[in-house]
Amino acid sequence: MQDFATENSMSSGVDANGGTGDDTKVAKKLNHNAGERDRRKRANDLYSYLRSLLPISSDQKKKVSIPGIVSHALKYIPELQKEVVTLKRKKEKAQSSSSQTMNSSWQEHRAIKKENCNGTTTNRDSWLVSSVNVLSDREVVIQLISSTDHMGTNKKNGFLSKVLDNLERDENEFVLLNATTMKCSGEGMVLNTLHLQVQGDHKIASEKLKEHMYSFYQKVYETLL
Repeated sequence: MQDFATENSMSSGVDANGGTGDDTKVAKKLNHNAGERDRRKRANDLYSYLRSLLPISSDQKKKVSIPGIVSHALKYIPELQKEVVTLKRKKEKAQSSSSQTMNSSWQEHRAIKKENCNGTTTNRDSWLVSSVNVLSDREVVIQLISSTDHMGTNKKNGFLSKVLDNLERDENEFVLLNATTMKCSGEGMVLNTLHLQVQGDHKIASEKLKEHMYSFYQKVYETLL
């Protein structure tokens, strides 16, 4: 009797968990399909993100296929690598030039300060040493070394604001990319470095910019000191 019951149970397809073999197969298939949908969704999300990074128009992005996305990416990556190398060289050049200019400006400012202490000069421009370092047709670094003996913090901040406002109003439409300030307490000097870029199709004319800045310094001198 027991053998008959066992045989009957097996013939009806009941598994150890109380379900039929067909139910188990269906469950496995559903799980597989769900996993496959998730995998495809993740892959499509990654392709969509990659497509958003490519330098192509919005209309093209809507039409481009997955093989097209991969093809565009493979062409774009070497371009980015070249740009990174160019930017690194540009940064090294700017740092080297900035360092040389800064050392020269420090020495010039020290000499002027020494002359003032000795009473050998009364140059009204001795409070400020300025340098203009053109990095490219579109970028420039302007360094301003000023004396803490001649200008308080409020006046110094006001002067920098006027410098930036003047540059933004310039025909080249300068935009500030970065600004740093370094104070040398023992020397009584402050170095302000302004990294700027022109907008549109404008190109920087080095000598013209230097003359413009010098003229501007002369105009604001009386209002600040």
